[in-house]
Amino acid sequence: MLVGLCYVLLAVLAACGIANLWEALELHRRYRLIQAVPTSTVGAIQEGLREVKGRILPVAPIKAPLSGRPCVYYQFRVDAQLAGGKWRTVHSGREGVPFLLDDGTGRILICPEGAALEIDEEKLLSSDGFERLPAEAKAEILNRMGLSSADEREARERIRCGELTLATGDMMYALGQVTKIGDLPETMARPEGVKFALRRSGLLAEFVLSNRSERAVLDVIAERRTQVLVYAAMWAAAVLVVLVIRLFVVSVPEEGSTVVPGFEGETPVFGPPKAGGS
Repeated sequence: MLVGLCYVLLAVLAACGIANLWEALELHRRYRLIQAVPTSTVGAIQEGLREVKGRILPVAPIKAPLSGRPCVYYQFRVDAQLAGGKWRTVHSGREGVPFLLDDGTGRILICPEGAALEIDEEKLLSSDGFERLPAEAKAEILNRMGLSSADEREARERIRCGELTLATGDMMYALGQVTKIGDLPETMARPEGVKFALRRSGLLAEFVLSNRSERAVLDVIAERRTQVLVYAAMWAAAVLVVLVIRLFVVSVPEEGSTVVPGFEGETPVFGPPKAGGS
């Protein structure tokens, strides 16, 4: 039983370590790719993997649910203090739509679906943002807090809202596959005068969007890569500890016993024969 448990634990620890190692390799690949690809000007851009920098111009802006701010992307969360005083995220969401990037030499359509978003930390808002949520969302939050709609004023004191938006004029860094605007699905908007679009071209293709500078993006990726490698090392150390337990503790028979070959660390374990036995 104990031996079987050791094997299960080894498998779990090894899987976690491999997952972290794979993530670290992916982050390293992304880091090297951002370093290697030079910045292109939109006015002279060609098809292929390209890097561009510029300011956001909306095509069909959406409204952020907490601030009501027009934007091309938002993500938000609502944290509430539940019973026992613990804070939990009780409501969250995100949405993004295609937008234009203007670098002064031209405009390119950015299709954000599938992008790895390297964005700044959320800007915390006051609980006033709670008022702008749909009635269904507010009712769900109050229910999880154990309150009714009549207790909304009390709820405000136990709610924290966070929201981040990408809006008109914000700086944007983009790395992805540039294709002709005519290659986009017919259902997608094709702004007049725009010849190219930047998007993700495949499941494993690199596509990064950020409102940070390129240097800041590299620093964030490097920091995350180091953290993931530390986790991988911790999983590897845990595997070694379990192996030591398996080899030097579980497998050691009691003094004076005889272990049947092939059953090390398991039953049956037979003691020495009794005196006078056949």
